[in-house]
Amino acid sequence: MPMTLAARNKTLITGIIFSFLFLIGIGIVVFFIFADNLLANKPLPEPFFQWVHRLPFYKPSNMSILISIVFFAFFVPSLLAYTYLLFEKTHAIEISFFALFIFTLSFEGLRLLFPFYPLRISRFISIAGIARIVIFFRFLAILSLLTSSLFANRIMTRETTAIGFLICCVAFSIAHALPVNTYGNTSVFFFSYGYEWSTTIVFAILCLLSVISYYLIGKIKDIKEYKLAALALLVLLSGYALLLTGVSWFAIIFGIVLFASSSIFFIKKIHEFYLWQ
Repeated sequence: MPMTLAARNKTLITGIIFSFLFLIGIGIVVFFIFADNLLANKPLPEPFFQWVHRLPFYKPSNMSILISIVFFAFFVPSLLAYTYLLFEKTHAIEISFFALFIFTLSFEGLRLLFPFYPLRISRFISIAGIARIVIFFRFLAILSLLTSSLFANRIMTRETTAIGFLICCVAFSIAHALPVNTYGNTSVFFFSYGYEWSTTIVFAILCLLSVISYYLIGKIKDIKEYKLAALALLVLLSGYALLLTGVSWFAIIFGIVLFASSSIFFIKKIHEFYLWQ
């Protein structure tokens, strides 16, 4: 069934409250990480691309990865609240799915449990299960962006709830199928999983399709705001990739700047289009 404006606003408010509670929980976990001095006991992280070791300014740091996770925790409720204020009286379906993308980033905070393994949680919590939850929300994030672009293109205009359920099922199936290596390196607050390069390529293709879709609607219908939104989305996804894979202060700080600025710019441009409408 289609989601009404009132239902969308209630969902956004619920997401803001939940992400704020998640922020409080992350603050507690970070306290215990420093209390137990867990970062000092972890090996330095390995970059996703090995050749970056040769760069003089690329020094791996566990603290930088912690900062990237904490950034998501702080930024998500703020950006959701900003989205709610701008679109409280505007029913833009693509923004609903973009808000879902933003909300999924809160669950990157589950990665903060990995430094405690196997010291505290191995007997009570399935660490592989936590890894699958993180993978699920990463795929859901990218599928939400792609769905957002399809709604912007008016390829789909109805049954938003059913489509949301469908992309959740797809993300769950992928996360459940990927093998997780619980004996892998946890220095980046995560375990390695199977088909890593294949999933990276799939991620990249889905991201590229989202950007192209936004650009095409701007090109075909001569909408300047959507062309700029496509550019902002490309920058946003570049920052997102740096925050997920970066292991140095340079990569994380650069990723934060790209992600924060472009996400706000993206929302503003979509709002400007509907404002003129």
